[in-house]
Amino acid sequence: MSLKKQIKSIIGQGIARTNREREIFDQDFSRISKQIADGKSEMKERAKKRRLIQNK
Repeated sequence: MSLKKQIKSIIGQGIARTNREREIFDQDFSRISKQIADGKSEMKERAKKRRLIQNK
């Protein structure tokens, strides 16, 4: 294999690995963001219920 092909192969593998890592990071980030958003909405609901109970 020529040096040019080896370099292209190495760069291609690096880019593929980087893209794969980026996809995994994006999936994890969106999953965690969704969990945080769900947690915040739950806390707001609980606070609202608490206020209603206290105001009665």
